[in-house]
Amino acid sequence: MRTAPLAVLSVTCALAAPALAGSIEGVVREAGTRRPVPGATVVVSNGDLETVTDEQGAFVLEFADTGVPVVVRDVDTPGFERLVQQVTLRKDRPTTSVDLYLVPKEGGETRVRERRSKDNVARGSHHIQETEVNELPGTYGDPAKAIENFPGMGRVLLSQGSLFVRGATPSESAVFVDDYEIPDLYHFTGSTSVINLPFVDSVELVPGAFSARYGRSTGGVVTIKTKKLPTDDVHGFAKIDVIDAGAYAGVPLGEGVAVGASARRSYLDVMRNVQRANGGTGDAVLLVPTYWDYQLKLDWDTAPGHELVVFAFGSGDREEYVADGSGALDPYLRTNDSDFHRLSLRYQHNVGSGFTHTFTPVLGYARTTMNEQGGVRFKNGGTMDAQLRDEVTYRSGTTRVIVGVDATARADTFTYGGLLADTHVRELQPVDLEMVAGADRVTRGTWRVTTGAYLEGIFEPLPNTVLTPGLRVEGYLLDAEPHFTLEPRFAGSVELNPGDFGTLLKVGAGSFSRPPDAEELAVLSDLGAALEPQAALHIQGGVEQHLGDRLSATSTLFSIWRDQLTTRSRTFPVPERFGERPVYAGGSGHSYGVESLVRIGVPRRYYAWLSYSLVRNERTDGDSPVAVPYPYVAPFDTTHLLGVVGQLHLPWGFRVGARYRIATGMPMDQVVDATLDADTGRYLPIYGPKGDDRFPMFQALDLRVDWTVVFAWFELDLYADLVNLNTLFGRPVEGTLYNFDYSETAPRYGLPLIPTIGAKATF
Repeated sequence: MRTAPLAVLSVTCALAAPALAGSIEGVVREAGTRRPVPGATVVVSNGDLETVTDEQGAFVLEFADTGVPVVVRDVDTPGFERLVQQVTLRKDRPTTSVDLYLVPKEGGETRVRERRSKDNVARGSHHIQETEVNELPGTYGDPAKAIENFPGMGRVLLSQGSLFVRGATPSESAVFVDDYEIPDLYHFTGSTSVINLPFVDSVELVPGAFSARYGRSTGGVVTIKTKKLPTDDVHGFAKIDVIDAGAYAGVPLGEGVAVGASARRSYLDVMRNVQRANGGTGDAVLLVPTYWDYQLKLDWDTAPGHELVVFAFGSGDREEYVADGSGALDPYLRTNDSDFHRLSLRYQHNVGSGFTHTFTPVLGYARTTMNEQGGVRFKNGGTMDAQLRDEVTYRSGTTRVIVGVDATARADTFTYGGLLADTHVRELQPVDLEMVAGADRVTRGTWRVTTGAYLEGIFEPLPNTVLTPGLRVEGYLLDAEPHFTLEPRFAGSVELNPGDFGTLLKVGAGSFSRPPDAEELAVLSDLGAALEPQAALHIQGGVEQHLGDRLSATSTLFSIWRDQLTTRSRTFPVPERFGERPVYAGGSGHSYGVESLVRIGVPRRYYAWLSYSLVRNERTDGDSPVAVPYPYVAPFDTTHLLGVVGQLHLPWGFRVGARYRIATGMPMDQVVDATLDADTGRYLPIYGPKGDDRFPMFQALDLRVDWTVVFAWFELDLYADLVNLNTLFGRPVEGTLYNFDYSETAPRYGLPLIPTIGAKATF
């Protein structure tokens, strides 16, 4: 809530006749959100009468029949515009009721700053509160999108919703909502996160050396904390623009209990189909994306010191890649469908004597389907999983000790068809893809159970010094095969000269592990083969330098070694040759580099970030028939990534912001020839050296303009968000498309310029 420690309100009581004995009672609220303003001083008459609003923003002023004229005293309100309002005492009633609305001063809390815990400061995390991102350009007003602008993030594909953290593959990093894992942070297009804005309180990126509380990840972690629903009044918002439409409502059911619901659906598919009908895209293959999500939440303070939270949410995406056959490619259609759902319950109890107990069980379901050319390639995957976290925290002064158990159980099933269905039969067939597409479906499955026990402490043995030792013991049961890992972790920081020109030194290190990819385990289970958990070692160190209260600079050096990485065949999940496996382990990787961030800003006026990453990500395959005999650049390597983002507040409620990013193109494997496989009737590509070529340099430019006006009952924001503005001068290439025998090629582009014009009303 945007309030000042002491908000002061001046009210005029105008009397048409001598004042009668009576009272004024009412509530002081923030205009737009209608949230109550506690601690506001209501002043009337000549200053002899005044009162302070309570926690619910309520006040009562008693008047005597003195016949003294009312005198107004103007008082400026810190954080709010000055309010002078005439209130007439009613002669027919002893009490006059009124709601008084304070308008936040122009700009509000629009700065983007970091409120990190001391232990995560040492880890080099980046933290964003929901109220600290006021329509950041290129993010559609989504706090989870804002983390893209921090160093360590290499997610540069316009039509890819996955996380690329310090060169790790998307599956090597993890996303946690209220400390339990979810499959994805973004929708396929990367335009928005899977949880709608009203439920998000904060988002934090820890690119490396993260806490022992989190496991099953060897890359980085992103944590989302959900917002406690307000119980003072009904709140909500409605939004509509050319990309999607959504709404939210939060309703109090009684003292200490509230429910909230939200839903959102895009109609990018409608826009793209109109473009296709008009023949105005110029794409060899047209991407037609659609997404939706929903959230339901219950917050209930069941008793003093007891809190119950029930949260159910889900997300779905559908992509169509369509070619009409008019260009170099044959007619083509591929669809990707994906959705997941989570139901969680969190019970927290302040036991007393500094102890807090938190118990969180979670149930989940996820599904993905890919269908190419009516079944030429078909894959369907389904996942059922359960998660459980039981944690006790002890706090005493600056000391904090956390002990807990983090367990999961998961079952995966994959069904393959067409060219992806390996029946282990190799015999000549006619060169007819329809017969191949009609092959029998093959099903593979796997299950796993993981249990992680962890202990972590946060200590301040000396002034301005923080030490965070931790230990995690992880146990894996993979298709009845047991594995154990011991993972010590540490982070520490020391502030040399506290203040506006302070210097903070920080270090972090640790051992990390994750289970093998579920699909790789499933396809090997039929062959009687197994995979080991993957492992990583993180080491990093950095410095944060403050240069006054407006400017700061951060720089971090890091090195990550990865082990037991897998190498897939080109035709995964089918082996390239009879008698071989579709996937082999034993690979290794090394990521190293430097990340820098410069931030400058004045609250309610402007802010700007400049980030730069210089990173190298290398891979070496293990010994296998599908391995290449030399080290190569990892598939998600982005050697150079420079980003600039800023926002300026203008008079009359206007804001304007822009974001520009430029990056090295990601590596690609170039097809140099092709040969006909008589067994399947399809052409097999012959590749050049692995990682020897790259896509063209990546650029992205976004521009956003907002105009906000605050009414008594709601706040209205009108905006224009021009995302991918750089496509006016040439769209980034994100892939290469081939015809059936690889003799013709065409570029695969990201999403085009989308001029997002819309409105959002919040109450």
